[in-house]
Amino acid sequence: MHNVYTNDEAMVTAYRTDPLVHDRWPARSLCVFLELGHLLETTPVQFSVPVLVQHGKDDTVTPFETIKKWKEERVKGDDVELKIWPDHMHELHNDVGRINVLNYALEWILKHLDSNQNQQQEH
Repeated sequence: MHNVYTNDEAMVTAYRTDPLVHDRWPARSLCVFLELGHLLETTPVQFSVPVLVQHGKDDTVTPFETIKKWKEERVKGDDVELKIWPDHMHELHNDVGRINVLNYALEWILKHLDSNQNQQQEH
């Protein structure tokens, strides 16, 4: 079985031996994902709050080109960042280098919290 989620072999082994992980999806879940995929491809999105989207460049489940195109063509907002992680796959939180991914997200959140607090103090 080819792994498409992570480069971390320990995570792959844990995933493959977990009795709660299976290869089936409920029909309703699949319908929701297909519907949301269509909406993402066709509907502009306006964010009024800061947004961080992190994506693995080696992701074959949702290729980064698709996310990059979505961000460029459909997403509007003053502070929307797309962070592409080279050599990472679909599950950034389970991939090699996950500490860097999580630290990046934490630093991004803290930066935006500081920025928001400074704006509130000015008013």
